[in-house]
Amino acid sequence: MGLSSSAIIVIVLIAALGAVATAAGIFGVINPDEDSFKSPSPEQQQHMRRVREIHFDIIERESGRNMKSFQEGAQTPQK
Repeated sequence: MGLSSSAIIVIVLIAALGAVATAAGIFGVINPDEDSFKSPSPEQQQHMRRVREIHFDIIERESGRNMKSFQEGAQTPQK
Protein backbone atom coordinates (compact mmCIF):
# COMPACT_ATOMS: atom_id res chain seq x y z
CA MET A 1 0.00 0.00 0.00
CA GLY A 2 1.81 3.11 -1.24
CA LEU A 3 1.13 6.80 -1.22
CA SER A 4 -1.29 8.25 -3.72
CA SER A 5 -0.05 10.42 -6.56
CA SER A 6 -1.47 13.60 -5.03
CA ALA A 7 0.25 12.88 -1.69
CA ILE A 8 3.60 12.45 -3.45
CA ILE A 9 3.09 15.74 -5.32
CA VAL A 10 2.29 17.58 -2.08
CA ILE A 11 5.37 16.13 -0.37
CA VAL A 12 7.62 17.11 -3.30
CA LEU A 13 6.19 20.65 -3.36
CA ILE A 14 6.72 21.09 0.38
CA ALA A 15 10.28 19.77 0.09
CA ALA A 16 11.01 22.15 -2.80
CA LEU A 17 9.58 25.08 -0.84
CA GLY A 18 11.74 24.16 2.13
CA ALA A 19 14.84 23.92 -0.07
CA VAL A 20 14.19 27.35 -1.59
CA ALA A 21 13.57 28.93 1.82
CA THR A 22 16.75 27.35 3.20
CA ALA A 23 18.82 28.54 0.22
CA ALA A 24 17.42 32.08 0.53
CA GLY A 25 18.22 32.15 4.23
CA ILE A 26 21.78 30.94 3.70
CA PHE A 27 22.35 33.42 0.87
CA GLY A 28 21.03 36.26 3.05
CA VAL A 29 23.49 35.38 5.80
CA ILE A 30 26.47 34.98 3.44
CA ASN A 31 25.87 38.17 1.38
CA PRO A 32 23.94 40.65 3.55
CA ASP A 33 25.33 43.80 1.89
CA GLU A 34 24.15 42.87 -1.59
CA ASP A 35 20.58 42.44 -0.39
CA SER A 36 20.28 45.58 1.71
CA PHE A 37 18.81 48.85 0.43
CA LYS A 38 21.35 51.52 -0.44
CA SER A 39 20.26 55.13 -0.32
CA PRO A 40 21.05 57.19 -3.42
CA SER A 41 24.04 59.50 -3.46
CA PRO A 42 23.53 63.26 -2.95
CA GLU A 43 24.28 63.83 -6.64
CA GLN A 44 21.58 61.38 -7.67
CA GLN A 45 19.09 62.93 -5.23
CA GLN A 46 19.81 66.37 -6.67
CA HIS A 47 19.43 65.06 -10.22
CA MET A 48 16.10 63.39 -9.46
CA ARG A 49 14.85 66.53 -7.70
CA ARG A 50 15.64 68.52 -10.87
CA VAL A 51 13.88 65.93 -13.05
CA ARG A 52 10.77 66.19 -10.85
CA GLU A 53 10.85 69.99 -11.11
CA ILE A 54 11.02 69.76 -14.90
CA HIS A 55 8.08 67.36 -14.98
CA PHE A 56 6.04 69.55 -12.65
CA ASP A 57 6.70 72.49 -15.00
CA ILE A 58 5.58 70.42 -17.98
CA ILE A 59 2.40 69.32 -16.19
CA GLU A 60 1.72 72.91 -15.16
CA ARG A 61 2.03 74.16 -18.74
CA GLU A 62 -0.13 71.36 -20.14
CA SER A 63 -2.88 71.68 -17.54
CA GLY A 64 -2.95 75.47 -17.44
CA ARG A 65 -2.99 75.43 -13.64
CA ASN A 66 -0.67 77.12 -11.21
CA MET A 67 1.13 74.31 -9.39
CA LYS A 68 3.82 76.48 -7.82
CA SER A 69 1.91 76.66 -4.54
CA PHE A 70 1.70 72.85 -4.48
CA GLN A 71 5.44 72.50 -5.12
CA GLU A 72 6.35 75.00 -2.43
CA GLY A 73 4.14 73.23 0.09
CA ALA A 74 5.72 69.87 -0.69
CA GLN A 75 9.30 71.04 -0.28
CA THR A 76 10.96 70.74 3.09
CA PRO A 77 13.30 73.46 4.29
CA GLN A 78 16.93 72.49 3.94
CA LYS A 79 19.43 73.33 6.63
